[in-house]
Amino acid sequence: CRAKNFFSCFKCERIHLKQYPTQACAQSDAFAYFEAFCNSVRPHSVLGWLAPAQFKDNLLAAQTV
Repeated sequence: CRAKNFFSCFKCERIHLKQYPTQACAQSDAFAYFEAFCNSVRPHSVLGWLAPAQFKDNLLAAQTV
């Protein structure tokens, strides 16, 4: 159910608001969105609701102490 909601929002925010000249351009934009937002900024429940970048920073800080 959550995935369905996510992809619905993704389509509304990214796909339906833009016109892509080719399928490759659409794929590139989708990849950039996932890589830039979902994989680095968006909080993940498995990481204690931290963004992956923040989780990594916390982990590195704990290792240096």
